[in-house]
Amino acid sequence: MTFNKKIIAMVTMSVTLIFCLVMTNYSPLLNRLVVIELYHKLYNITHELKSNEYNNLAILIKNNHTIAHAGGGIDGVKYTNSEEALKESISNGFKLIELDLLITKDYKIIAAHDWEFVNNKVFDIDSDKPVSHSEFMSGLIDGKYSPLDSSKINRYLNENDFFLVTDKIRDMHLLSKSFMDKEKIIVEVFNKKQYNDAISYGFNNVAFNIDVSNKKSISWVIDNNVKAVTYAGELLMDDNKSYENAIALSEADVVSLVYFWDDWEVDKLKAIKLENTAFYVDFISPGEIVD
Repeated sequence: MTFNKKIIAMVTMSVTLIFCLVMTNYSPLLNRLVVIELYHKLYNITHELKSNEYNNLAILIKNNHTIAHAGGGIDGVKYTNSEEALKESISNGFKLIELDLLITKDYKIIAAHDWEFVNNKVFDIDSDKPVSHSEFMSGLIDGKYSPLDSSKINRYLNENDFFLVTDKIRDMHLLSKSFMDKEKIIVEVFNKKQYNDAISYGFNNVAFNIDVSNKKSISWVIDNNVKAVTYAGELLMDDNKSYENAIALSEADVVSLVYFWDDWEVDKLKAIKLENTAFYVDFISPGEIVD
């Protein structure tokens, strides 16, 4: 984009943004979504991507090719993000453990996949409304699993040898305030502002969520020297373009953290044969996909 076109685009979006802010009183939800979208487009034009030169994920995943998904599966159950799942994953030797992090209505971080899950599994009601920190922590997941908050997670990080991989959370300021040992946090981000904010708050291991089927996304990652990405891996075996894009990332020394909706068979994961890659798993043990 030329300088003049860039200025025109900035002015146009700024005026539209102001208009939507004014109109938010009349159609709050719709205009809020438009405002957010415009804000990020404006941010993308006006801000450069920060350097993530101290990212050392390539070293971390060299001998760790699996990530315990949502704390890891336990008793045949997925997505609990529970204390019991976390403890079992640590005992099983996982060095990378992912937790979904949500923000309660009183601005505290807890581990859960989504609020509909929380209300259903903890309170046995149909709702997607956030609850308070004390309400969440006083309940049990599926009637038997203990909930996690940032304080508990910090304690496990301090007492054990593993790295926390985040998901869901977008508030980098709160994440920074809630976790002191940033060297043990791998932050998944979903837009340019979150990426820059994470680095500004001292998180070195940042991974940008992308669409691996989109060639433009792959080129953008490589051209901007993004060190690590996350993406859905369902298309890797069935879509040649997605697999070619994944190879391009690997050859450019971009670390890829690949998640799936369901565990793939071990042989299928081994068949992908991508360098610089780790896979989110529910019931596969850490050593199973190592050749």
